[in-house]
Amino acid sequence: MPTGNESTFLTTYLGNGGGFYLYRPYNSDYYTFSPSIRNTNLELSLGYDEGYDEETGEYFSNNYTVPISKPFEFGDKITLIVKDRNFRLYKNLELVSSGEIPENLGIYAPSSVLDWSGLKRDLLYSNSLALPITIAEANVLKLNYSVESFLKGIYPPTELFDSRFTYSKQFFDLSYSETSNYVKATGGNSFENRTRLLKLTPVPYASSAR
Repeated sequence: MPTGNESTFLTTYLGNGGGFYLYRPYNSDYYTFSPSIRNTNLELSLGYDEGYDEETGEYFSNNYTVPISKPFEFGDKITLIVKDRNFRLYKNLELVSSGEIPENLGIYAPSSVLDWSGLKRDLLYSNSLALPITIAEANVLKLNYSVESFLKGIYPPTELFDSRFTYSKQFFDLSYSETSNYVKATGGNSFENRTRLLKLTPVPYASSAR
């Protein structure tokens, strides 16, 4: 997105202390803002770039990271707010990291919100709104919703959801299978009259089965 981007991403931390992608956009390789929580939840990786420097004839690779002041624990609410190229990361209502996204990392809307090493119990994402943190701030802005509302289990008002937030539902065919540390995912499952669901099965860390 060009300068002027505002977005809010909210979810619940269900990680195990390892890598935890907040979201990943399409083509989220190098040169893309792809935020993830790393290093026992004490580091936020913003993304990386790599390539070949024609002037020096050398290969380069940079991973852009910033510290997180307090580690996330199971059940914590995570909020990531991006405004232009500035970001703020919250543990519940506490600011634990902030900074600026490097100019050479493109900012795009997320397309993948389910990462095998950091499963989400719930998710709200707006690509057009930087939510206020407290209900008091929301009242001043006449917005009627805030990060604090999410922490209290309040879902966004219908008019806010319809106009500002994006909702997506994904189905998984029988042919879908993915395995990484701690979890295996298989598609095509059925539950309570719903089909093509994703089934997640715990896998020991040492397992190399695919």
